Amino acid sequence: MPDYSYCVSLSISHPTVETNEISEKLNVMPSVSRNVGEPRLSYSGKLLGGVNKESHWRLDLHDEKRLHSTQVLIEDFIAKQNERFQSSKEYFEELYRTGGYIEYFIGWFSEGSVNMSVTFEPDLLKSTAELYISIGLDAYPE
Repeated sequence: MPDYSYCVSLSISHPTVETNEISEKLNVMPSVSRNVGEPRLSYSGKLLGGVNKESHWRLDLHDEKRLHSTQVLIEDFIAKQNERFQSSKEYFEELYRTGGYIEYFIGWFSEGSVNMSVTFEPDLLKSTAELYISIGLDAYPE
């Protein structure tokens, strides 16, 4: 059994759509949101100068800081999220077609080794792509 931990969020950015619309369409409040045209802020609230060039909406997809591979494998977790967001497929397509970007952002942490391996099977990649969701995988060897 692979030994790693991970965290996953759904990240949506768009050049014109405001974050309140995304929240309403998905019927969920984001963990973090920034609207296009608003002053740029760090996550701690410090002014960075300038304004946001696009809206950014992020939802943490689990309550725990990290999930462990012994709880659920990354690929199984993503498959469950694809099922969860299936009803939003048309909205995700609209966002994508009008310049938006949707991503599962995965932070992937090794457990005592720099060697890590995961395989995303074609069916999982297909179901993710059909939702217009990209997969971003950042690996952090510990």
